[in-house]
Amino acid sequence: MPNCAKHLLAIALLGLLSACPRQQQSEPATWTWPEQLPAGAAADAVRYGEALLNQTYKHLGPQAEKPELRLTGNALNCSNCHHQAGKQQNAMGFVGINGRYPAYYAPLDREVTLAERVNACFARSLNARAPLPEDGPEMQGILAYMRWLSEAVPAGQTPPGSGLPEIQLLDRPADPVQGQSLYNYHCAACHAPDGKGVLRDAAQPASGYTFPPVAGPDSYSTGSNLARLSVLARYIQANMPLGRAVLNNEDATDIAAFILQLDRPDYADAGKDYPNPATRPADVPYGPYPDPSKAQQHQLGPYTPDLSGLR
Repeated sequence: MPNCAKHLLAIALLGLLSACPRQQQSEPATWTWPEQLPAGAAADAVRYGEALLNQTYKHLGPQAEKPELRLTGNALNCSNCHHQAGKQQNAMGFVGINGRYPAYYAPLDREVTLAERVNACFARSLNARAPLPEDGPEMQGILAYMRWLSEAVPAGQTPPGSGLPEIQLLDRPADPVQGQSLYNYHCAACHAPDGKGVLRDAAQPASGYTFPPVAGPDSYSTGSNLARLSVLARYIQANMPLGRAVLNNEDATDIAAFILQLDRPDYADAGKDYPNPATRPADVPYGPYPDPSKAQQHQLGPYTPDLSGLR
């Protein structure tokens, strides 16, 4: 083939290659949600869902206006733990959550839907007397809000800041005595020395809290994720004191140990949890334990780095 013909053929091939569409590279997920609400009734559902998370006590608490909606057993709000109704990073947020469910849920050893996971949180952290009906406007509003928060995140991706940051586990047992001293210095002004929080109106306890309880009958139960030492320590280190998280891993863990030594409601269905013992984290605060004599170590550590056992 003459050189000029070869040259023309090469140009033609380059032209064909450049005309082929490039494979789209998926952008990493970011912590963002839509600027605008959807139109019409869908916007109403999103607004209602956000209101339920921000004022759970008002709409679903023990003194809710509608008796049939008095479903929770305490006056906490979902946003007491999931800050800004799930919009804040590193505080168990909801951005992108819709695309991550159904998902495996170890306490039940099966895959659960997002609605089931919401009801599990209501049962374990809000001490719910009954689950939210999945086809009711309350659950549908919460799910609509979570879908809207997740619209900008590709399904299956997890944006940075989801869940809680990891924490360096201690190579010693957590110290609740030292934790009490640290709690009194860093936490008691908001959550009260006894951990029972500060009510908006002391004359009307069901009116909710200015600062939520971390202990006592109106706090989350032993079945909540926050009743696990490692999870509460991660939450404290990432978020507390509110607006100026300054605690190192040792201080956060010792404070968590003190908080978890205080009284709180027992989770009624704890005996049904973790039917597969292999999925049970070492810091679950209730039995049955493989070795009952080590119950205190399950509550205070130290644990293996993957939380599968004791050290």
